[in-house]
Amino acid sequence: MSQLIAYEVTQNAMALVSGRSERKWMDETPNKFAYRCLPLVMANQLGWDILSPVRFTSLWKGGINPEDVLVYGPEGIKSFVKPHFGSGVLTFTLNCTFRTDPETELLVTGPFNVVKPGIMPLTGLVESWWLPFTFTMNWKFTHPGQVVVFEKDEPLCRIIPISRKLTEDLRPEIRDYTEQGDGGAEYLDWMQSRAAFNVKLSENDPATLKQGWQKNYFRGKKFDGASVENHRTKLNQREFIRIKSMNPNAQQIPSTFQNLSPVEHSLEIVGTHSQTWKLSITPVEPPQQTKPGIMG
Repeated sequence: MSQLIAYEVTQNAMALVSGRSERKWMDETPNKFAYRCLPLVMANQLGWDILSPVRFTSLWKGGINPEDVLVYGPEGIKSFVKPHFGSGVLTFTLNCTFRTDPETELLVTGPFNVVKPGIMPLTGLVESWWLPFTFTMNWKFTHPGQVVVFEKDEPLCRIIPISRKLTEDLRPEIRDYTEQGDGGAEYLDWMQSRAAFNVKLSENDPATLKQGWQKNYFRGKKFDGASVENHRTKLNQREFIRIKSMNPNAQQIPSTFQNLSPVEHSLEIVGTHSQTWKLSITPVEPPQQTKPGIMG
């Protein structure tokens, strides 16, 4: 079995959990319609999320300097998140170094299929099979003046182990669909079935309306009724478990989030092009001790 090890360098800073399938915007679609898209649901679960240990607020004034990104939160917040690179980039310092097998590395990105107005996660590929130090997670503001809030326990980074030469070992080709083993018959069956279904749906056919949607892919069924082997509708990823250190001299850097005090700000901010924004941050409670069984 392959290994993924997180070596903590600070105490009790961030929880690390398996990806969850739920998304707020998907919950809000009529009858939770978005969950019918199985590829979307599966991608939501893929990998492990690092959660924010605190609630904080940030805003970009529009300039290229690091100080043009403002961060407000509990005391010590900037040891965890700060504007390090400039150009509207918000940088998170993670509390672990990660180690994978020699043939595996980490795709590092934000949570999939999450809409966060005003800011977007950047994606990196990390050689975690040898890296002895931590890396950062970065988000890029899309425009100035947008107040962005990260809630406590909100996913801010996702790690996904992938084979080091997964794409390099592939031989991509483009062929005509009729060169498939069945001469493209399955594709034609799907196309005709989908077209007929959509026509009946537009005509308010009672049986079709009751069916709602074609479920072949969700159920792993071909159009001839045959089941697809190894079809999945859920990922059974293991949670991280904490291994007690056997090193009597083990030391960690103390967390800066052990005793947080609520903060409150009400500010008027002038941007780099003389725009003015008002920013209000309400008091928040200190983070609770994370649950046993997950890393954090």
